[in-house]
Amino acid sequence: MSDKQIECRMYKQELPSIGDLVMCKCHEVGDLGSYVYLLEYEGFSGMIATSELSRKRIRSLSQVINVGKVFVGEVINVDTQRRYIDLSKKNVTSENRHTHEEKYHLAKKIQTMIKFIDRSLNKENANKNTMLNVYEEYVWSKYKDYKEANIDFIKRSLSNDTTLLTEACKRFFKLEKQHIVGLVSLICFGFEGIDAIKNVLKIIKEKYNNSFDINYYPMNQGDASMYGFHTHTTDYENVCNMINQAMKDAIFEIQKYGGGDGAIKQLAKIDEGKIESCVVADTDDSD
Repeated sequence: MSDKQIECRMYKQELPSIGDLVMCKCHEVGDLGSYVYLLEYEGFSGMIATSELSRKRIRSLSQVINVGKVFVGEVINVDTQRRYIDLSKKNVTSENRHTHEEKYHLAKKIQTMIKFIDRSLNKENANKNTMLNVYEEYVWSKYKDYKEANIDFIKRSLSNDTTLLTEACKRFFKLEKQHIVGLVSLICFGFEGIDAIKNVLKIIKEKYNNSFDINYYPMNQGDASMYGFHTHTTDYENVCNMINQAMKDAIFEIQKYGGGDGAIKQLAKIDEGKIESCVVADTDDSD
C-alpha cells in the first residue's frame, strides 16, 4: 500500500467494534463499493457498499466519494479472521462526524509526538513495537478515551521521563508555561496585625529569591485573609513542591507573632481559571 504512512494503531483495541466511528481514506472506487484504509488502525482495509454511501439517490459516485477522500464512517460489520471491515457513510450524523473528527485530530497529534520520540530512540524509522510501548505507558493506561485526554498533560508526562526522552525531544515539545497557584490563609490577632502578615510575606519572597508572586484574595467579612502564591512555569512538579513548602514556611512564620495562625487552603496546582482576579499583596513595610 503505497500511501500507507501509519506504523502503529492509535487506540488500544486492535480493531474497531460494530457501531464505532472511524476515519477512512478511499483508495479505490468500484461499481459495487469503495475500498478504504482505516487511518486510526494501521491502515487496515474496509469496504463501503455503494448503497451505504448516501441516503439520497446517487447520480454519480464522484459526487459522494473519490480516491483520496478522507471521511468518517460507521462500522457495521467486523470480520476478525480476515481483519476486514464493512462500513457505512450514510449512518453518520453531522454531530457525530464533528465529534469524531475532533477525537481523530487529537489522536493524530499524540501519534506525531510518539513517532518523533520513537525515531529519536531508534535513530532511524519509527518502530511499531516501541511505539506500542510508549502508547501503553503514557496514553492508553491513563485515558479510556481520547475525549478525556489532555495533550499538555501527556507532553509533561513524557518530558519528565528522562530515561525515554533525549534533549532533542524536550526541545521538540516546547512546553507552554502554565499558571501554578497555591492558596494559604494567614491571620494575626496580635498587636502587629496586618503588619505581621506583610512581614511574613516579605520574608518568604526573599527566602525563595522572588521565584513567585503573592496575591491577596479578598474574603467575606470575618474570614481569614487568603493569599495566592503563584507563578508561570514549565517545571510543574518542582515548582508545585516549592510553593507548597513556601506556604508551610509562611504558616510557621506567622505563628511566631502573638495570635498568629494560618492554614493551606489549596495545594499548588495548575490554575484552570476558576480563581477570580485579585489585588497584588503589598509586602512593603513602608506603611
